[in-house]
Amino acid sequence: YANRGRYTGLLDLSNRGLLGNGTLDYLGASIRSEDLVFRPQQATGTANAFDLPEVSGSGVATPLVHADAVRINWLPYQDSLYITSDEFLVFKTGDFIFDGTLTLTPTGVKGRGFLDWEQARVGADLLSFGANSISADSFSIAIRSRGAAAETALRMNNLRGHIDFDEGLGLFEGNDSLYVS
Repeated sequence: YANRGRYTGLLDLSNRGLLGNGTLDYLGASIRSEDLVFRPQQATGTANAFDLPEVSGSGVATPLVHADAVRINWLPYQDSLYITSDEFLVFKTGDFIFDGTLTLTPTGVKGRGFLDWEQARVGADLLSFGANSISADSFSIAIRSRGAAAETALRMNNLRGHIDFDEGLGLFEGNDSLYVS
């Protein structure tokens, strides 16, 4: 794939195609799989471990991400790795769970799905992840009340904004005239 990633492990060429059992590394991410299928323009399969280290500071920031069971679709010539799981552990604290599809590209990590943590749940079709932040041009949020029941106290849709988990601060603005900020 023109040096866009690195694979180490076993390869098997048969009438089922070129199959891999090993580790695929791409843009810092490590994917351990027993059933990769390599095709001319893509690699697909399931993996029993996906890990992406946190990168912050100058350049492209990425969050720490871990999942034990994922499906992958790597399109190396489009510089895109799609990873799907119902339980990504996101950010360094491990208190955030993302359910959906993450896309890893040279420009960072994007997501389509739901990010859930003790205080809230955010859903978006295009969520941008920083090392310890998220932003989106259109998302919904359900903010939970404090206490044992943790019921939804406030629910809003069609927002744009940014949440910085290091600062504990979220800035939101409505995308339509129903919301006044």
